[in-house]
Amino acid sequence: MLLAGMILYFYYSQGKSMIDAKGDGFRQHFRALLYYSNYLKKIFSGIIHGSFEIPQWDFTIGEGSDILISLHYYCIGDIFTFFCFLVPEKYMFLYYDIATFARMFFAGIVFSNLCFFKKKNNCLIVMCGAILYAFCSLSLSNLGGHVFFLSATVYLPLIILGIEKIIDEDRPSLLSIAVMLSALSNILFFYMNVLSTVIYVTVRLLCIDSSWKERIGIFLKITLYSFIGVMMSAIVLLPMANVLFSNARLEAKIITDLFYPLSDYLYFLTSISFNGYKHFGGFSVLGITAMLWFLINNKSKTLNILLIISVVFNCLPFFGKLYNAMVYPTDRWLYAVSLLLAYMTVDAFDCMDEINISHAQLPILLIAYYLLCIILDKEQWKIHALFLAIAVFLILSIRFVKNRKLCSLLCLGIVVFSLALNILYLYSPLFYYGAEGGKSVSEITEMDNTDEHSIFSYINDDSYYRYSGNNNTTNESIQGPVSSTQYYWSVVNDYVVKFRKQLGFTDNSNHHYANYDDRFVINALAGVRYYINKNSMTLPYGFDFFGEINGYEVYKSGYDLPPLFVYDSYLLSDDYLKYDLEEKNEILVQTVVVDKDIEGLDKAGLYLDDIDIAYRKQISDGIKMTDKKITVEDRNGKIILDVKNNTEGEYYVAFEGLNSDETVYISIAYKDVNKAISFKGRRNLHFSDRHDYLVNLGYLKGIEGEIMIGFSGECEFDYSSMKVICQPLEHQIECLEKRKDLKILNYETGINNVYADIDIQNNGMVCFSIPYSKGWKVYVDGTERELINCNLQYMGVYLEKGTHTIKLKYCTPFIKAGSLLSCSGIVLLTTLAYVNKRKKIS
Repeated sequence: MLLAGMILYFYYSQGKSMIDAKGDGFRQHFRALLYYSNYLKKIFSGIIHGSFEIPQWDFTIGEGSDILISLHYYCIGDIFTFFCFLVPEKYMFLYYDIATFARMFFAGIVFSNLCFFKKKNNCLIVMCGAILYAFCSLSLSNLGGHVFFLSATVYLPLIILGIEKIIDEDRPSLLSIAVMLSALSNILFFYMNVLSTVIYVTVRLLCIDSSWKERIGIFLKITLYSFIGVMMSAIVLLPMANVLFSNARLEAKIITDLFYPLSDYLYFLTSISFNGYKHFGGFSVLGITAMLWFLINNKSKTLNILLIISVVFNCLPFFGKLYNAMVYPTDRWLYAVSLLLAYMTVDAFDCMDEINISHAQLPILLIAYYLLCIILDKEQWKIHALFLAIAVFLILSIRFVKNRKLCSLLCLGIVVFSLALNILYLYSPLFYYGAEGGKSVSEITEMDNTDEHSIFSYINDDSYYRYSGNNNTTNESIQGPVSSTQYYWSVVNDYVVKFRKQLGFTDNSNHHYANYDDRFVINALAGVRYYINKNSMTLPYGFDFFGEINGYEVYKSGYDLPPLFVYDSYLLSDDYLKYDLEEKNEILVQTVVVDKDIEGLDKAGLYLDDIDIAYRKQISDGIKMTDKKITVEDRNGKIILDVKNNTEGEYYVAFEGLNSDETVYISIAYKDVNKAISFKGRRNLHFSDRHDYLVNLGYLKGIEGEIMIGFSGECEFDYSSMKVICQPLEHQIECLEKRKDLKILNYETGINNVYADIDIQNNGMVCFSIPYSKGWKVYVDGTERELINCNLQYMGVYLEKGTHTIKLKYCTPFIKAGSLLSCSGIVLLTTLAYVNKRKKIS
């Protein structure tokens, strides 16, 4: 309570919640929690009124997305978020903070139960280990930003406890329940828990004093009950596994060095006792003493082997990458090492009489460690000196104080003091001041009246539409009734990723994008009717001032297409991908892009009228430029493109073939327009394998002046072309009118359904501006038809001319199979529990 109270004081004393204001805490986790609360209320309300249909798709998640796939990573499935539906929205920040500490509390409780099951009887020492684990560095570093990380710290010791019960021939069903809870909570951290568990079981069985026959029997029993746990979680695990195996983030080939920088190893060494602000360390004097004592005495072969494995894994980036599904190295898995060191601390100090300090090895190594920390960590040398004094005092106490309860109290005091110092360092204004980044409580409680989604209550428009903007608040559309072009969730629809990549959008990453870079035709095809202007930059062509609402400038388009539109010709996607970026942009309004031939439709006859604009290039000092490479030696260097052309249209700067191992930031400015390309090279953790970019300078009646291209620092990269392009809009506007060659007699959306009655004038491909997913099925006049991926990210169905009734129905892929497996797993576990109980009785 004392440690939790310290953290809360540093936040709430300045009117802040623990929710990270500028990071992912508010933008993702808190917004997901708000959504999940309303989502559960809708489900329970439907059940009360006799409807058992659970919503699986929501158009307010970006342009539309699967609810489970998008939000499982943050809340859906985690038991600690489930009860959010009981809390009013205005107090959800309190639930967020309470649930954070609930995770830490239960991590400590489960750890304590593991220790007691292993016959560790010194309650004060068990409490030391529980506090060290509950307030481990990963937990302290993610209180406000990524709170779901903390759930994994609860489930790993629960899984280990389940394994130990099987080894001890005690209630094996706990393992199944632990595996199920972990898998339901978060698939990535479940994967980490699985890796840690496999390593633990392997070492544990190799070191156990049993015959090989008994070991194999234990292994098979662990495998069986683990598999049952996986089965019971399949309703969530199977759909998530299906989408993650094909996810763009897993396909990125990020370069991983063989070793970390030397500074990382020095930090790893000095942080064992006092952490600072990363994901490892902070185990106080007790932790380092336990480690050294185990290494000297070789008391437990199992724990020593696990410690060596942990050190090796932490020293090599490959294993950090392995724990992160081979995407990039991460230290998020180090809570498993925290669990090991906390348990080693309990095991070492449980019976202090066994700690032999009559010889000089342990005191000398302990003093040498802290002297080394003082030398290596000059920023925190005073803290290490303090810990050295505490270490000497601890050694003397163990050696000379006969009252072991008093020594145990001393250990508890050292743990609480060291963690309090860590919290002080992390969150107080005296040091790192992490609490300053918390979201203001007043801003949270008033956000319904200030957020941009509130403007739509003032717009008298009941038809279907989307909105966009040049600086929309991240993920805010999820709280409102209107679909948006903005998206920032860790799991993303790969069809959307492919679309945005092929058209050269300058997205922050594959899973984080805001708008369509003000491109006229792409906004029109997406049905963007309203545009929120926050910084008076460029507006997409065709948007006129609608009004100022709640402090926002709102513009309305006269060119947005309805949610269904039609094409009378097609182009195969393999052919489409061969065109240049700017050509891909205008092709989409002329013809539909599909993966295979469509019988009944003609192949497209394209009319491309984009113009390459000639320019005179000036290169300032500090930049070397050839036809294929740019080397920037001075961050103040510029490439200046002097351009002049009288053609009206949208003007673009195109960079194609960008390639570098390092990150390259390119700014592009023309008069009042400032845009940027943030190319993330293969050494960047967010490498997205994008190499072609098309930057919109806006609709201009002509261009004359200088386009300034700058760089954020020294860099070197390859490129294949750099162009300035004009795209006249007359032909695009004509093509947009042809896309309306159908009458929408009725259009409505329901739970997992879209209904439309249409009258189509000629045979054509009817396209829905709904992101494509294999979970959708389409029925035309009551008969199922083939649903086709259109324009890379949308979907459509070929229809003959005439009047038709269309029904789209959505079901999360593999959720039915997952539900069947979950039910089967529950039945199997229940049956085994009954059989085991009968055996014990007999």
